[in-house]
Amino acid sequence: MIPQPQNPWNPIRNQRGSYFAMSAIALLVIFGFAALGVEAARWYAVQGELAKSIDGAAFAGAKNVNNPNIPDLNLFVEQVAQANFADGLLGTDTAQFTVVKVYYQHDPITPFGNLDWFGGGNGNGSTVMMSRAIF
Repeated sequence: MIPQPQNPWNPIRNQRGSYFAMSAIALLVIFGFAALGVEAARWYAVQGELAKSIDGAAFAGAKNVNNPNIPDLNLFVEQVAQANFADGLLGTDTAQFTVVKVYYQHDPITPFGNLDWFGGGNGNGSTVMMSRAIF
């Protein structure tokens, strides 16, 4: 029996172009992961800038707790935080900052003291200014 020559244009056996199709799919996957890496780096950069802004505002508020020239300390802290984090920084929306007060009262029994959250303390301890960012 003589073997029959195979038709090179048979679509079932033809593998021409498969390298191109697989390369295109692999390239899409590579670009997708590269985009995800860039976006994750941006998330960390925005988180770092927010942390610096909030820490600076908390330090400014703690330094000016007893300053008689600042009538509204919460507003002052929010303004400092907003000034340190510009609108649209790294493609973000406008950040909204909220000031939360934490009162710390020294407790001689425990080395860490007693924390009363959201102004629940009686005012005998020192005031620690904290703030957080809300998008």
